[in-house]
Amino acid sequence: MLRLSEVSFFHRHQTSLQLKKGLLFSHNMNSQLNQHNKTHSSYFIDKIFLSPFFTGLFILSAMAAYFILCYALRARLGVFDVEKIGLTETLTYLFYGLGGGIVFMLYEDHLNTPRQKTYYYMCFLWFCALLREMGVQHWLTTHDSTAIKIRFFTNPNNPLYEKVFTFILLLIVARVVIRLLYRYVKPVVSGFLKMHPVHWSIVSFSIWVVVTQIADRFPSKYRHATGVDLSEPVRFFLKILEEGGESLLPLIFAIAMLQFHFLLQKENSAEEKCSE
Repeated sequence: MLRLSEVSFFHRHQTSLQLKKGLLFSHNMNSQLNQHNKTHSSYFIDKIFLSPFFTGLFILSAMAAYFILCYALRARLGVFDVEKIGLTETLTYLFYGLGGGIVFMLYEDHLNTPRQKTYYYMCFLWFCALLREMGVQHWLTTHDSTAIKIRFFTNPNNPLYEKVFTFILLLIVARVVIRLLYRYVKPVVSGFLKMHPVHWSIVSFSIWVVVTQIADRFPSKYRHATGVDLSEPVRFFLKILEEGGESLLPLIFAIAMLQFHFLLQKENSAEEKCSE
């Protein structure tokens, strides 16, 4: 017969084996789940997010949702004024905050590289765009409605120091934009033709800027050319296109930065495997 101590030892040993098997099973299950999640995440990034068509489809989908929401709120509130609905300003600042956070988080991708100065230029233009949305063009003048139009400089009632200060600011912004265009127009065009996702996002961003400006200027140009105002529903449509489109710009820029980040990660990973 087995002694009590032998029975106790056998029982403890069996319990220990069962515990180890349970921990091993749990570890394997967690590994499989992590691998499964990683596979799905990798599929989304590689096949969807890094597709050259992602940004364009994102713009169309977001604007469709925005139109539906604005028209639903218009029917509920009974107004044709987008600003009175109060949705655009909230979304604009939300998207600037979200996009700015993403851009700031990715700063390590550009530090101590030839891209560092470009990154700072982009952040500067980002800040300028945010100030414009906040109404900096109205802060720069005490007599006119806005300080970034030609009529501000040609109006003799505006103080000279306001014109000089505003001109210097515009000159700085123009210099940064021209420098970026001079450096990146050819690579962006080349990358666009090669279906590079980041360059497609940049082109989508540029086209969308033009679309929002056309939507903004068209009602006044039409009135000036014909002497007749556009109908209220058409003005409402164009206002949604302008305001909603401008609110999406920071997100489009952030998408391009994220695409570059993931492509850079893939490139670094491939280099590490080659070095091994």
